[in-house]
Amino acid sequence: MKPIALTIVIAALGSSLIAIAADEAKPADSGAAFKQLDSDKDGFVSKAEAERMKGLVAVFDSADENRDGKLDVAEFSKATATAKN
Repeated sequence: MKPIALTIVIAALGSSLIAIAADEAKPADSGAAFKQLDSDKDGFVSKAEAERMKGLVAVFDSADENRDGKLDVAEFSKATATAKN
């Protein structure tokens, strides 16, 4: 393999590994953010607590799948993924 082609292959593999690592890091980041926002430590993020995270209130109602007025961990993870996109 020519040196330039090898460099391109290595760069592509490196980018793929970085993307995979970033995707795997999201749940942990989401969990840490959830814990920080859950200021009353009831295991949910209320709409008032959600106001502390940019973009979360905008998707809060659609993320609240069971319409209980608060987000559990799964709903929060979906909401933060939606808010980032």
